[in-house]
Amino acid sequence: MRRRPPAALACALLLALLPAACGEEGDTTTTQTDPAPGAPSPRPERQTGEQSVEAFGREAKGPQREAILAAERGYLTALAEREHAAACAYLTDAVRASLRQLVVGGLKARGCPAILPEVLSPAAFALARAQAGGELRRVRVGDGQAFAIFRAPGAKLWVLPMRRQGGQWRPTTLLPSVLVPDLEGLG
Repeated sequence: MRRRPPAALACALLLALLPAACGEEGDTTTTQTDPAPGAPSPRPERQTGEQSVEAFGREAKGPQREAILAAERGYLTALAEREHAAACAYLTDAVRASLRQLVVGGLKARGCPAILPEVLSPAAFALARAQAGGELRRVRVGDGQAFAIFRAPGAKLWVLPMRRQGGQWRPTTLLPSVLVPDLEGLG
């Protein structure tokens, strides 16, 4: 009988990998300049993750867009077909290292292809199949990072963060996440 890691382990993995997708930006607060004398201090406006993705970099075009799309579709298709070694080959080194840190013993030594099916639920592979056939809406790119934004069943929009590594675009998370767009933006 195969032992599955607890759900908390999978959640911890997703939370641990999320910062890798966002780069090293830090605080995204903005403030208004010079309030009127005697007026209360303005509150900083927080930029949501969705707004950050929508405003990130620029829209990818031509061969760059195609390369990002090929990596996104290739990864999701490999997941959908349970080709764990192929899926792992798409991931960044940081994601694969994080996976190894989650496990001990023989599983750790066998690496990403052995760990991946242990940390993802069976439903993740079925969802990846639907996502691989999704409709690409936008590709935001800048400073070696990208966000593939697409429509697929399960949510209005999904986003797969990516990073350029070794001349290739690679996912920085195990699974796409739901993107709730600004009503005037992507929707």
